[in-house]
Amino acid sequence: MRHIAGHALSELRAHPWRAALSGLSLMVGALAIVAINMLSLITAEVFIAAAEQQDGRAATFGARLQLGVTQPDQLRAALLATTPVTVGGGAAAIVAEPSIRTGAGRPEDPIGTPLSFQEMRLIAGELSRVKRLPVLQGRWLAEDSAGAVELLFNQAAVRRWGGVGTVLRLKVTNDQPAITAAGVGIIADGGGDPRIYASLPALLRLRPAVLADTEVRLLIHHPTADIGTLTGIANRVALAAGGRLDGNLVRADQTAYLLEQLKSQRLAFSAVAAVALAIAALGILNIGLASIGERTRELVVRRAVGATRTAIVGQILLAAIAVGLISAAGAIGLAIVGAQWWVPTQIDPATAIEPPGVPWFAVATGVLATTAATLAGSIIPAVVAARLDVATALRD
Repeated sequence: MRHIAGHALSELRAHPWRAALSGLSLMVGALAIVAINMLSLITAEVFIAAAEQQDGRAATFGARLQLGVTQPDQLRAALLATTPVTVGGGAAAIVAEPSIRTGAGRPEDPIGTPLSFQEMRLIAGELSRVKRLPVLQGRWLAEDSAGAVELLFNQAAVRRWGGVGTVLRLKVTNDQPAITAAGVGIIADGGGDPRIYASLPALLRLRPAVLADTEVRLLIHHPTADIGTLTGIANRVALAAGGRLDGNLVRADQTAYLLEQLKSQRLAFSAVAAVALAIAALGILNIGLASIGERTRELVVRRAVGATRTAIVGQILLAAIAVGLISAAGAIGLAIVGAQWWVPTQIDPATAIEPPGVPWFAVATGVLATTAATLAGSIIPAVVAARLDVATALRD
């Protein structure tokens, strides 16, 4: 075996450019598998991130709450009733959309200046864990309702009103004066229209009738809980808030549907990766056959002085495997650098896309496929070399 390894090393030294070209071909094939797999993951993540910004993470369920004049302590009790969800790795939030024509204006505007229409969402609970709502600047709303009313702006609202530190006058009820609130954060919600998110617990303390004639929705995200368990929790939340569920708890997110639709896309990406690696294997086969043709006399001389066919096959395959492993190591290094450093720099935080990280399964597949391609491209030249007719080759 040591004798075969020595001849394999000699072969690599004797033909460095040929080994380098073979290695480059294999590295490109391995990188193609990793890159195409990562592109597939990012493409799927683009659609899933946008859907989870709008509708909730997988799996999110929602139902309307029929509420009256809910007191602050009732809202706290309702949020406390979601504890079985939150301790189990999930999250829950109550989202209210005022049905009145909500408005906003600046405190420095002249007295009597009408407020401009402004779409608002009044939220309590962990909406940032129910949906993908990355904070781009500042912070999320405080859980303590004893302080001043806090606001979050989406990017379109920032362009209209300003960002962190902006103070606005808000109208959230028909029959009471506007209140003053300050922006504490900017979030990416995927919406193109200006939207402001306000702290429902703080608003409820100042305007007890804020939920009257308002559409209130309970959202519960939990990746594993069954619908029966979540329905029981939702009923307890509604009861604690002084109301009831208006209809059944139903699936709100679109993640499962999107993943089903993306199956054909993943198959197409896998097919492209397989073709790229097959081309690399054909390149190795071509180089190997050309090499055997050039080295016929060298190989038959080795046979004539006692080398066995097994030794010849082992020499060629061992040299090829060494090239394949070096190529795979290079591909892994480039893949890790690209996934950990380059890819995250290309993703806009406002898209809520999470960098896929190093696709280790694709890396392992690339290494195995590279080794297989190396053997596939080398076995035929090795067999051809072992079956050379010594007498005929020496006579020629």
